[in-house]
Amino acid sequence: VMHLNGIGTVRDCDTAVNLLKKVCERGEWVTSKLVEAYEYGEQQPDKAALRFLKLAEAGHEVAQMNAAHLFDSGQSSLLYQGAAPEGEEGGGDSEEVRHHSRTLAQRFYELSAEQGSASSELRLGDYSYYGWGVTAAFKEPEFGERGMS
Repeated sequence: VMHLNGIGTVRDCDTAVNLLKKVCERGEWVTSKLVEAYEYGEQQPDKAALRFLKLAEAGHEVAQMNAAHLFDSGQSSLLYQGAAPEGEEGGGDSEEVRHHSRTLAQRFYELSAEQGSASSELRLGDYSYYGWGVTAAFKEPEFGERGMS
């Protein structure tokens, strides 16, 4: 708060936001949600993924990395519409499900990497090297009858 208001130090909003974010991430509400997600763990990966997703969307770096890992490893296909028959988790190993999971994982690896996670940056390098996740599709421009002038 001192950095935010410039009390006893030069006013610096970036430093204030970073410090306040660290305090919030270590608060009881966040840690209790993380503990919940870890308790679901391998037995119910879709429920764990849902807990991690809630925190990840709020900007929690560890949750972003954990959500990405659950999707990347194929343990959860929570956000895939045709995922699993009723009562099953995991959703199978079809190529479409795998591609969807990797696309989601890439998003959360990117969010985590933006916050300085070296392991997320490494995993994004793997995605680029192996051609996983979102791919860029470049098309040649289509020219009508007029062509270019």
